Amino acid sequence: LEPGLQTLDGEEAIQYIRYRDKEGDIGRARRQQKFLAAAMDSIASPFTLVRLPRIAYACASGIETDMPMSEMVRLSPTVMMASYNGLEKIFADGQPTYIKVAPQPLQPTCR
Repeated sequence: LEPGLQTLDGEEAIQYIRYRDKEGDIGRARRQQKFLAAAMDSIASPFTLVRLPRIAYACASGIETDMPMSEMVRLSPTVMMASYNGLEKIFADGQPTYIKVAPQPLQPTCR
């Protein structure tokens, strides 16, 4: 990716949020938070909200849930309110550390 605003397709988005750089899981978690914030902004835009029912039905084939589609559509205003009110995120800062642990031989257990 180049610096600046990006529009990612699904495959690129997965690569972005799963990528681990020199920061390891810490950098990956930061990217995931940035992605989710951008997704919320996009979902809550007026252009997207009017199309949300159609988008929800299109996405249904890739989602496994016991929530009825009608309930998802009913909750869409909540997404808008969350975006306008802001979401609080907390991140525990730290430094990535890699610990090399020697593999332990498996011990059979008897009962």
